[in-house]
This record gives sequence, C-alpha cells and structure tokens, in this order.
Amino acid sequence: MKPFKLFWDLKAFSIFMMFFLVVSGCRSRISDQPVLFNVTGFLTTVADPNSTIYLFVVPDTSFQTALDTVCTHIYVIQRPLIGQVNFSFVDLPPGDYLAMVPRNSFPGNIQGFPMAREFNRSNFSLKVNFHGGNWKYSLLSFSIRTSPREGAKTEK
Repeated sequence: MKPFKLFWDLKAFSIFMMFFLVVSGCRSRISDQPVLFNVTGFLTTVADPNSTIYLFVVPDTSFQTALDTVCTHIYVIQRPLIGQVNFSFVDLPPGDYLAMVPRNSFPGNIQGFPMAREFNRSNFSLKVNFHGGNWKYSLLSFSIRTSPREGAKTEK
C-alpha cells in the first residue's frame, strides 16, 4: 500500500470517527449532565460594607434544623454581598439549602433578611420555605426541585 493512500485512508477514518462520536456517544453524555440552578436574591435592608452571605446544605427545611445547622456545620459556599444588598449562588444542584447572614452584618438595631427571587427555569423550580431568623442570624431556607417534564404523568 502506498504511504499517500494510507494517509488519506487514516484521515477519512479519523473524520468518520469524530463525526460518529459527536453524533452518538459524546452528545448524549454531554446532554445527560445535570443542569444546575442559579439562585439570586436580596436583603430586606442594606448590610455593612464587606458583609458576607453563607450557604449551607440542610437535611430538611425546619426552622430548628436551620438554627442547628448554622451552629454546628460548616458552610459550603461563602460569598460577599453584591452592593451590600444582593447575593448570588451559582450552579446549585437540586436540594434543600439555607442562606445565612450574621446579625452583626447590619448597622445598629436594624436586621435585614435574605429573600430569593423565586422562579422556574427549564425543569427546575425554586421554593422559599421560610425567611427570618433570631437575634444572631438572618436566614433564608429554600429548596430546588426538578419539575415533572411536560406530558409526564404525576402521582396524586
């Protein structure tokens, strides 16, 4: 076999394999990757400059669990507040979460609370479980759930 013909045969084979992988295996693996959810929100009052919001993963959505989690667990995400009043957590998978701003992040006797902008995206929905807190913490409990796909049967 001539080297020139072998080169063209290998080139044609390589092009075919790249096309095959893109059309079959690679595309389906990429589309099977979990879609993640971005959560944005705001505080009900302005916090001090350089304040931080913390995000925890929680086992359930009760207020007592929220307080216990803040006191006994390490946060999974720490973000500075945007413009002293806004926040954003990106690429969150479905689950139950707790956002917390320490009470000492607010000036004087004022205490603000985190609020999420609720919305649905694709096959996800964000549900606010509660917002509030105590004398030490301002809290926001929220859940990200996958919504049933259109046309799918739902249980009653």
